[in-house]
Amino acid sequence: LAKLPRDHQDDTWEWALCVAAEIASSITDVGSARRLEEDLGPLTGTFSVANLLISEFGPVDRSLGLLAACQGKYDLADQRFAAALEVCDRLGANCWALRTEADRRIAAVHAGRAEGDGKDLEARLTRAGLGGALNALRST
Repeated sequence: LAKLPRDHQDDTWEWALCVAAEIASSITDVGSARRLEEDLGPLTGTFSVANLLISEFGPVDRSLGLLAACQGKYDLADQRFAAALEVCDRLGANCWALRTEADRRIAAVHAGRAEGDGKDLEARLTRAGLGGALNALRST
């Protein structure tokens, strides 16, 4: 992470930060989460794309939600996930919406706020072919 530049370098910079956010949150690297939150914060409301022909990594607010949850800022995480879902709805990004809902549910579990048994989300994830998200839900 220390090798990532602090300013926009090319078409893959934002995407690389979102990938780094995914990694930092999955290993609970709070220090990296703080730095990435600073770098990604100004990009709220956008969808991460690494050059139009290469790849996309979903709503930046989802990455910010992961970073907030990693730091134990569960209220902020919930706000970020809600903003990510708005971006997904606006763009019709249904798979990213389901992934964001799964991340939001995982954060709620960690915060001790999970409601319901998750069966509705599990059914939607299964229909969308997102079994990996189901495994993550089961491991929390």
